[in-house]
Amino acid sequence: MWLASLGVAVVVASIASRAVAEAPAPLEREGDRAASAYADGEVLEQLRRLAAVPGAPPGDVAAFFGRPASPGETLFPFDLRLLSQKGDVFVAAAYRFERDASLLWRTGDYWGQACRRYVVQPSRVTSEPIECPPEAPEWPTGRGD
Repeated sequence: MWLASLGVAVVVASIASRAVAEAPAPLEREGDRAASAYADGEVLEQLRRLAAVPGAPPGDVAAFFGRPASPGETLFPFDLRLLSQKGDVFVAAAYRFERDASLLWRTGDYWGQACRRYVVQPSRVTSEPIECPPEAPEWPTGRGD
């Protein structure tokens, strides 16, 4: 019994020390999670509103992806970049700026990133999470460059 307790204590100590010693994996960063929430929430909702407008030109969707960031986004900046378009399929990168607030890992400020494939049709808009393609910039152009 004592030996089993000692074994469990060693395993728990090992896991705890690794959790403290290792920085989070890139996909676990808060900025990436926030960018994903932005892509699946606000961006998707706006695309659905655009698609619901009768007779709206397809260029309205492309213009939405190309709009400049609003001035109110300076405190919690989100951004969006169109990476490619083929007909009604849009591949975009969503970004969220994160300040380094970690006491354990000094990673510096960074832009979280999440990529989506949106299919925008008049009757329906769908979204699919995808790996960001190599041509996706690490941060939105015009912000921090």
